[in-house]
Amino acid sequence: MIARNLRIVLAIELLLYAIGVQLLQERFHFSPGQVFALFVGLFLGARAVFAAIPFAFAWFARTPRTPAQRIGMARTFGMVWDEFAATAVLFSVIQPFERWFMRGEHVRKAAPGEHPLLLVHGYHCNRGSWWWLRHQLEAAGYCAVTMNLEPPFGDLEDHAQAIGRRVEKICETTGADQVIVVAHSLGGLAARAWLRRDGGRRAAGLVTLGTPHGGSLLAKLGPGRNARQMVPGNDWLKALNRTPPPANLPVCVIGSPHDDYVMPQANLALRGARMREIPGEGHLHMLFSNRVRDALLGCLPPPARA
Repeated sequence: MIARNLRIVLAIELLLYAIGVQLLQERFHFSPGQVFALFVGLFLGARAVFAAIPFAFAWFARTPRTPAQRIGMARTFGMVWDEFAATAVLFSVIQPFERWFMRGEHVRKAAPGEHPLLLVHGYHCNRGSWWWLRHQLEAAGYCAVTMNLEPPFGDLEDHAQAIGRRVEKICETTGADQVIVVAHSLGGLAARAWLRRDGGRRAAGLVTLGTPHGGSLLAKLGPGRNARQMVPGNDWLKALNRTPPPANLPVCVIGSPHDDYVMPQANLALRGARMREIPGEGHLHMLFSNRVRDALLGCLPPPARA
């Protein structure tokens, strides 16, 4: 559903740009090169604004940073550029056409003692967001499986049920008894809601990337029941945080003190979990980051097949 919605929005946007550029060309007699430059400028400019808005909010709602967390002006500009690129690629290229990018998912029989990885995406995203990291995990020897959370603006408890069904299917297909869930953003909350239901029976581990375990103020701007459940202090989130993951379950939290979607960034922390902090990473660029990949691999048991 998200892929279809993104394609529709993209088509309407491109049509509006084409009409606007044509009207300007007729009025000002632009050359073909100027017309092309204007079209591209409008397209990229819209994505730059979309990427800049969360940073603006995050600046005012940020958690005070320690000297070790400060990255300097040059790295800040680099981080903003990386987040802009990730935003453009995810929402204009990969996720609208996720069936093409994510085809050929390799679900195989698990080796003895092996736990497949279930990759769970974040808010208003689809499984296409895992395109780069899935390839990285497969290259490292893991069996990595994705899913789509539908409907995109539904209740996180419904998302938890969907994760449970997907886990059972993975166990049936691979022969494994348990899976390790790797979740980005909202997906981490849905995974924890599933753990609360499942009691850790099918879980061998949980790794979250940029998940707002304490909620995010930015969620106040998002539509849908799941956005309301990410607002700090709401009843659903308070109930979830009163039920920590099973004590014997390995849980690793990967987050950035410069996250532009989770605000304040202190809300990335989860009581009882191991924290891997990566300064200078934006919320969406985490999905394309070598540093995040390395941190993720460090949170996972060695693959059964290298």
